[in-house]
Amino acid sequence: MSNISERFEPLDDDTQLVDDRLRDLYAYWRARRGERPMADRSDIDPVDIPRHLPFISLIERLPGTWENFRYRLVGSELVAMIGQDMTGRTLLELTHDNIRRVIGETFRRCLQSGRPHHHHMVAPGTQGCHYERILLPLTSGTREPEMILLSVATRNWPRLRPAFLLESQLFRRVTAGAL
Repeated sequence: MSNISERFEPLDDDTQLVDDRLRDLYAYWRARRGERPMADRSDIDPVDIPRHLPFISLIERLPGTWENFRYRLVGSELVAMIGQDMTGRTLLELTHDNIRRVIGETFRRCLQSGRPHHHHMVAPGTQGCHYERILLPLTSGTREPEMILLSVATRNWPRLRPAFLLESQLFRRVTAGAL
């Protein structure tokens, strides 16, 4: 899967989003935050977003560190995509050090900036293999971002494999210290 076209950037408006389901979740998050920089975890009601639940993950930063995060919830479709259920597990439990670094860096960027982020990859020549995710920061009763509401959309992508992430531009930038 070389020649992957990829972007990881702050999400400024829904025109950056390709997938309608992600666009809908982003609009929900924006409506729930109102005039605040981000929504609070208590603003998000699963009853409001049932079609999104299989595709979302709720991730919390563990106190006192930017190196570790806990997956509080991982939707059933994400479990099927990655081939394991990370619910209740931490980022440090991932087996591949470099993948852990890349994922951790995307989580840190989202929370440290307090801004939503968008990650989009397309692998040409692979039947339109398409991966898109949004990371939406959440407060948790405070003013500081402490959690991420993450959602993934894919097309022609039966499972996310570590080999794909290892070939991404984001992976190469993080491991080279350029991100």
